[in-house]
Amino acid sequence: MRGANLSEANFSQTDLQGADLTEALLVRTNLRGARLGEARLEGADLRNAVLQNADLHGTDLSKAKLAGADLTNARMEGARLTDADLQRSNLRAAKLKGASFVGANLQGADFTRAVLVNADLSGANLDQAIFLNAQTEGCIGCP
Repeated sequence: MRGANLSEANFSQTDLQGADLTEALLVRTNLRGARLGEARLEGADLRNAVLQNADLHGTDLSKAKLAGADLTNARMEGARLTDADLQRSNLRAAKLKGASFVGANLQGADFTRAVLVNADLSGANLDQAIFLNAQTEGCIGCP
């Protein structure tokens, strides 16, 4: 599925663990509750996608476009989001332990009640990002 156009598709509750979705178009795609652990999504376009309760542990989202995406309560432990664009994304209550957001654009992102323990936000754009009641122990670059 590398480079495939899957925009606006419904992959709710689908098992896509380990899938190669590098540079895929997933704009406004429904991935609610999908299992994407260890998947490759480098450079994928997930703008305004719904990823509520999705399992993205260990997933590579480097340089992915996630502006406006809904990642509420997503499980993203150890995910790589280096240089990703998460402007205005919703990461409320997301599990982001050990995730890497190095150089990411997090402008206006909502991390309310998110778990950012040992995450790395070095060089990330945090303008207007919200960290209300977020767990940030050991987080590098967290406010």
